[in-house]
Amino acid sequence: MKTKIQRALISVFDKTGVADFAKALAEAGKVLKLKPDLLPAARFHAMLLARADRFDEAVAELEQLCRHDPKDLASRAVVLEIYFDGAKTRP
Repeated sequence: MKTKIQRALISVFDKTGVADFAKALAEAGKVLKLKPDLLPAARFHAMLLARADRFDEAVAELEQLCRHDPKDLASRAVVLEIYFDGAKTRP
């Protein structure tokens, strides 16, 4: 039996499979309301923001995660990935 968070994450991944970022962001937001300290969900939310061309919001969320836990290397890696991808698509 899946937990509420697992069901919510499955929904998020299903939504991203069809590239409906608005719905995926809404689903990721639901996961974060259930478990605000779930770092993978927070990072995934930021990645969705970046893929939806909401670059500044994505970076702000990730920088907040990095300030909250400076040893969180995964969040730092996602920040770099978003900056790298943003550099390829932004003037």
